[in-house]
Amino acid sequence: MESRLASGCVTPVRPDSAHSSFISPAEMFRTDLITAMKLGDNETLAEDDFVVIEDSWKPEWEKGVQVPVKPDLLVKQLTICSQEQPVNTRFTAGSTYVQDKGSDWPGHLNSKHYDMDNVDHQWLEKLHQRSVKGAQEFDEDRFESSICFLESKCHENMCKAVRNEVELGIEFDDDVMCAVCRELESEEGNEMVFCDQCNICVHQACYGIHVIPDGKWFCAPCSSSVTSPSCVLCGRRGGALKPVRIGVHWAHISCALWIPEVKIGNVEYMEPVTKIHAIPQSRWNLVCSICRVRQGACIQCCVPTCTVAFHVECAFHHGLKMRAQFDQSVSSDGVRHDAYCPRHAVLANSPAPLYNLPQSPRKTTHQRSRRLEHLMENFYQHVRHTDLGRKYRLSRDLAISVHAYWTLKRKLQDNRSLLHLPDPWQVVTEEKLRKFQEEREREKEVNSVFFGSR
Repeated sequence: MESRLASGCVTPVRPDSAHSSFISPAEMFRTDLITAMKLGDNETLAEDDFVVIEDSWKPEWEKGVQVPVKPDLLVKQLTICSQEQPVNTRFTAGSTYVQDKGSDWPGHLNSKHYDMDNVDHQWLEKLHQRSVKGAQEFDEDRFESSICFLESKCHENMCKAVRNEVELGIEFDDDVMCAVCRELESEEGNEMVFCDQCNICVHQACYGIHVIPDGKWFCAPCSSSVTSPSCVLCGRRGGALKPVRIGVHWAHISCALWIPEVKIGNVEYMEPVTKIHAIPQSRWNLVCSICRVRQGACIQCCVPTCTVAFHVECAFHHGLKMRAQFDQSVSSDGVRHDAYCPRHAVLANSPAPLYNLPQSPRKTTHQRSRRLEHLMENFYQHVRHTDLGRKYRLSRDLAISVHAYWTLKRKLQDNRSLLHLPDPWQVVTEEKLRKFQEEREREKEVNSVFFGSR
């Protein structure tokens, strides 16, 4: 028996058997489906009609799509609906199951709750085997509440330390920098604008703001109800972000301006960020020399013999020399971007850079970073085991054991909060920025009343 197949189809090799010449194949490979997917070089499509696939084409895909020869002979799936009535399984908690532990053992603390993992359970079992006073009564709920107390108390005291530490302080006045160009000055028609939700500061021209609204203004992520998105080009969260044309990703405007392959679709509105697919794989494979992470796309030192790579935002935050100057012979937009590693920063003395942190803020940034690093490494000093014992009436040995275990586990997580609490310096910075914005609003109201009456 010989099966007749449609044109453009390839039959698989039949098995070597005595009856292979009498048995028709059950499946075949259709190449016409693959041909229909391909387009000629002269055919064009709109951007909404295609998607970008990062995987390269495999030669074995040319064989075709495997489909059954006679789909009508396939066994159909049979679904049987049960006529039984559902049983009422509503749960009712008894009075002996739920216990009120009072205010000393809250179930949650500031909407943050710690959930034990396998390591915590194993440590708690070892603790019960030790001859520590009160260890047998120290159950899972008390352990989780103790961790919540240590985290919240530590975070509260660290915020106080940041507020009282002179080296960690930051004043928001006329020295506020634009998150895109890093310039301190503004001019008429190109004012500094603050987002009323994330407090990011940008120039009108740098962010594409034509008219400043009378009421509140929100940046692109905040207006889209996106909380602290990460940049697809550097991985850092926050900052002056704009949407990417393809997908739901975000990218820093500064990253888009400094990576040569990336472009901005509409320079008047500074969005969307385009041509990300044009970034070569070699740039994605670079490891940032500052954050030590292979994520996003890095730029390199402009000195030809230097291969030091770093993210654009990492370079700005660490005060590297970043120079942009007009040069029509270099690129289509007429701007040449030169970035220098710390070793070759002495070569960028003239002309004056357009994108660069001033000397005094840069020195303060390094000093602040060292102080913050020291503060995070010694987090356990901001809450004592005596505070835990006095709060929950634990014995001295038990309080010391819980405090030591909490310290060790947090150190294993790079000194980060187990409750994912915000960074203390970020909290204090946002507080001061809000106060600064309120003072500026009051100053504008006073000026409008004073000059309006004249």
